[in-house]
Amino acid sequence: MPNKKLVIFMLLIFIIIFTTIKIYVTISETSFHDLNINNIEKQKKRLGKRQSYSFAVVGEVANSIDIFDRKILPRINAGKFAFVIFTGNSVMDGAADKYGALFKTMEKLNPPAILTLGDNEISDSGGKRFYRHIGPFYFSFATGNAYFIFLDSTGQTSEEWQKAWLLRQFDEAQGYQYKFVVINRSPVSIQRERKHSLLKKYRMSPDFVHFLQQSFANNKVDAVFSSGRECFKKTIFSGIPYFITGGGGGRFILKKGWYYNFLEVKVSPRQIDCQVVKLDEPEQSTIFHLWKTVWFQIHSWFYVSWITFTLFTSIFSLLFYVFYGIMVARVDYYPQPGTAVKVDNKLKIVMFTNNYLPFVGGVPISIQRLKKGLEAQGHEVYLFAPHYNRKYDNEKNIIRCQPLFQYRQQNFVIPVTNIFSTRIKNEFRRIMPDIVHLHHPYWLGSVGLKLAKKYHVPAVYTYHTRLEQLNQYLPIFRNLAGGRAPHMLIKHFANTCDAVIAPTRTAKLYLRNLGVSKAIAILPTGIDLKGYSKIPAAVPNFSPAKTRKLTLFSVFRLSEEKNPYFLLEGIKIVKEKNLCDFICLIAGDGPEREKMESCIRELDLTECVQLLGNVTSDKIIAYYESADIFVFTSQAETQGLVVLEAMAGGCPVVALSASGIDDMIINGENGYKTEAEVEQWSAQIVKLMQNSSLRHRLAANAYGFARDFSTEMMSGKALNLYYQILASKKPNHN
Repeated sequence: MPNKKLVIFMLLIFIIIFTTIKIYVTISETSFHDLNINNIEKQKKRLGKRQSYSFAVVGEVANSIDIFDRKILPRINAGKFAFVIFTGNSVMDGAADKYGALFKTMEKLNPPAILTLGDNEISDSGGKRFYRHIGPFYFSFATGNAYFIFLDSTGQTSEEWQKAWLLRQFDEAQGYQYKFVVINRSPVSIQRERKHSLLKKYRMSPDFVHFLQQSFANNKVDAVFSSGRECFKKTIFSGIPYFITGGGGGRFILKKGWYYNFLEVKVSPRQIDCQVVKLDEPEQSTIFHLWKTVWFQIHSWFYVSWITFTLFTSIFSLLFYVFYGIMVARVDYYPQPGTAVKVDNKLKIVMFTNNYLPFVGGVPISIQRLKKGLEAQGHEVYLFAPHYNRKYDNEKNIIRCQPLFQYRQQNFVIPVTNIFSTRIKNEFRRIMPDIVHLHHPYWLGSVGLKLAKKYHVPAVYTYHTRLEQLNQYLPIFRNLAGGRAPHMLIKHFANTCDAVIAPTRTAKLYLRNLGVSKAIAILPTGIDLKGYSKIPAAVPNFSPAKTRKLTLFSVFRLSEEKNPYFLLEGIKIVKEKNLCDFICLIAGDGPEREKMESCIRELDLTECVQLLGNVTSDKIIAYYESADIFVFTSQAETQGLVVLEAMAGGCPVVALSASGIDDMIINGENGYKTEAEVEQWSAQIVKLMQNSSLRHRLAANAYGFARDFSTEMMSGKALNLYYQILASKKPNHN
């Protein structure tokens, strides 16, 4: 296995060195300016007053090394050409290094070169480079007995502006024997672009094309030179010869009968003679053509962008080395037997949570019960929790973390803990725990995981909350928080821990579906049965507080994710369909309280629905034991702790089918779970209200079912998980 730090260091060295070279070369390549105007002056001096001369025309060079530099360029240098005209697409693209490579090619030419603006030249913001290094997009010059006009077909120049300019140029050219026009795309052979091409090139308007054709004919232009994908093509249109040459080396041509070429134009006082100079290439198979095409691209890329090529090759080689090292490393995935941890060892356990009492909710209650259960067995449990500006019991070993700020949600104030405080780290080091238990996959939970990794302490994560159901509490990014982001967060966090606790079988399946590969233990939150009456299981619903009026009871935080309005709509249907006198009591408080009170009035439920507000734990047990049916509509639970608590109080439950709930309710045994259809849900409540024998039978079964989930049993299972992790992480732990 390669050393990680060495690999990162080597990669950084590669990047720094080649980036420095790249910057240096890019700066050095900007040393050439105004290539066209300088070469026009050179060819004028070279040609003098001669009336007979020849020049070469080349198209589609595209920084070709194999074809142009090595085969065409030597033949041009060997000839007696006064100058060379490039009809566009002389570079692969408009990047700085491509222009730099083109300049190196121009330096090898004996005759001066005059370049035309093409589509390749303006790509990758290359238009500015062309203007700086080569010259204007359209221009003209006169030499000997001929007048040359260069036009812009890329759309960089206004067509209307070019029209007026072109007419003035033809006026200037009246005294010259010959008139030549050079334009990258031919007005008589415009190639159609592919419909699905990613590169949407500018297309000359039909009006502009017609204007060019007519102007060339009216002014009796002697030849129009253009570039194109065609190997070579000559067209006579309205008496004007149009030449297209694309054989300068830009692509390896696979079509049969095509060949690399350039034009030799001989000018004399009597006539103009244009001849194609073919590059003799032996006939080769299709496979060889294909291989040569690929090799040409690689070779050209290396020659033109050798810095980028070297950097890419170096990084690829380095990554291959790392990947190869990972794949050949011998890894034993089978568990190794370690020295058993003594189960009578007293552990120091540190927990991290983003909310705790006096904040009322399922997670704080679950954490408190686990903490008390572990402490009852003689273990030290320390809890890092937010500091609230409210009174709360002075529970031992609670480390309250000061907030960065207070987040207000209607009537509720939620502290956002200052996770950057050094006190958290100092307290952790002072305690130096045997195990870290994390109850949230973010904020304080992430701090706890970081500290656990830093000090090599095993970490356990309990999946409590369906985070995607809480996105409505965020001031921004609600859609993101309700999508895949929370699932990805949970997956990454869980796989970073040493083990995961799921409260139900459904929650475990969810984590496995996410891709959590760590050991997952099913461990529901325990119920403190000490506060419940010691009554026979056969008559669990006995209570001196019973009245003749049937009591429906529910407990939840009055918030949107708990689905409160579904419950109220269902109670309205129960009221309409049921002949029994009943009352529905709802315990809990939250940001939706005012809206729920308004909804109760609108649905005319004020006589049969009562909001109790927050109820203390001892009193809520009395409500469980005195109620006839426990009703529940939340679908955001990972366990549904209050469902178990209600069963322990001898209440059959009617709830909506959801994760967590499905594992607690057995239809027809201890209650009913229905789809999220208000008619189905209310119908089960009516059935239980009207059938007292069924109601009592389900109540007895619910009472018996809940007895298997005592705090003592659940904390004991958590402790066993701790010992197993310690055995695998610390074989010599004693």
